[in-house]
Amino acid sequence: MELPTMALGQSVGTPAFSLRLHKTVPAQPEKGYVPALYFEMVAQGIPVGQCVLRLGDSELLQYAGHLGYEVQPQHRGRHYALRACWLLVGLARRYGLSEVYLTCEPDNLASRKTCEALGAQLVQKLEVPHNHDLYTRGRTELLQYRLQMTGSILPAIEQDLPAIAALYDRVTAREAQGTNYSGWEAGEYPMEWTARELYEAGGLYCILDGKGRVIASAGFDNRHEDCYDRVNWRSDLPSAQTLCIHTLAIDPDCRGQGLGERLMRFGFAKAKELGLCGIRIDTWTQNLPALNLYHKLGYTDAQVLSDDVHFEGDTMAYQFLEWYPKEEG
Repeated sequence: MELPTMALGQSVGTPAFSLRLHKTVPAQPEKGYVPALYFEMVAQGIPVGQCVLRLGDSELLQYAGHLGYEVQPQHRGRHYALRACWLLVGLARRYGLSEVYLTCEPDNLASRKTCEALGAQLVQKLEVPHNHDLYTRGRTELLQYRLQMTGSILPAIEQDLPAIAALYDRVTAREAQGTNYSGWEAGEYPMEWTARELYEAGGLYCILDGKGRVIASAGFDNRHEDCYDRVNWRSDLPSAQTLCIHTLAIDPDCRGQGLGERLMRFGFAKAKELGLCGIRIDTWTQNLPALNLYHKLGYTDAQVLSDDVHFEGDTMAYQFLEWYPKEEG
């Protein structure tokens, strides 16, 4: 696999957290080495660690993994490794990888938690060959994790946006034939611009089926519309300190498979990862399936707002809900 065309110093991510490319290493087939991109982790403009994305496949790669990361000791405990891995997975998808491997030493509990939070599954324990560079550095045993792109919750990439818009269309078309629980309207909301807005905010995620089709999607960030300031929340927290989950969409043919619950539970982990203090959401008061799910997951009703809620002339009524970690059960 050829190295992708990224300029040194180019960044991926958001101003709050990004990866800045500082080195590319071409393949060395005679040694079994694949092309690699080395990044600096940057949080609020400050370098906090390093990470690497290795592209392709080789026998020795199963020990090093496609993804590698190291956070500087003074910056640990802030989920920077996990945030870096999400960005690296997005890049891996862009470059055509259908799965990625990560490895860590068995006693590295922090790294094991990062792999698990990413959704990677433990595959096996590996004995590192004596001729591998890792062995010479004292790493003789490793746990191998694998993240498969099919069926996992993944960061969306730009190429997904038309497919996510098509998912929205499938939802609105099916609900037009029966009960419109979501309150969405074809040709109005949601559309491809909705997905692009969530993508550009850095929080759009999706699930793919075995054919590569997007079957579920949602956005996770701390942007809230002005209407959230009108709600009498039980907590005095500013909404900017809570997560908001946007535009949860499940393919009509895949309902009943737990995809919506998976994405909503992912929100709990996302709030923790981003250092936010809870989650605030809203939905149409007639969206009974969604309300049942939210209540099941521990959300509590805050307030119903109606008239001009999300835009001028909006006549729908919306239930606003809140969740805080102590209520997770």
